[in-house]
Amino acid sequence: GIANTIKDESTIFLAFLGPLSTKDVLSSSMKMDKITEFGERSLDKLIALKEPSIEDVMIIGREFSERCGLLTSRVQQLMQDLDQIGEPFSAMAMIGETLIIKPNDVDLVKQWCRKHNINFCQTSITNQAPFVRKTE
Repeated sequence: GIANTIKDESTIFLAFLGPLSTKDVLSSSMKMDKITEFGERSLDKLIALKEPSIEDVMIIGREFSERCGLLTSRVQQLMQDLDQIGEPFSAMAMIGETLIIKPNDVDLVKQWCRKHNINFCQTSITNQAPFVRKTE
């Protein structure tokens, strides 16, 4: 396998919107084919980067969920809303209906979550070496 290290120290928000049935998403063979195809392309993009940033991961993750048709209409609308307030680094987590946000302005994102009555968790990626591995 190949591993690339993300060397950023970043604040991340997880915005919890609600549950989402994984079974419903994964029961469609056509959707699974898209997930496999775009998942491989996404991994190839990450692997091609020598030192991917958390922003790179967010952009590629967002492209993946958009191309696979995994976004709920609510998540899609909220990501567009974040784009409009100058927070372009958001993606859909693959567990439930949850947004991952890499804020430019922490206070702005906190206010935005509160405005939309969204429960959120703020965490940091520090002193860790997350990695992307593609096995062959």
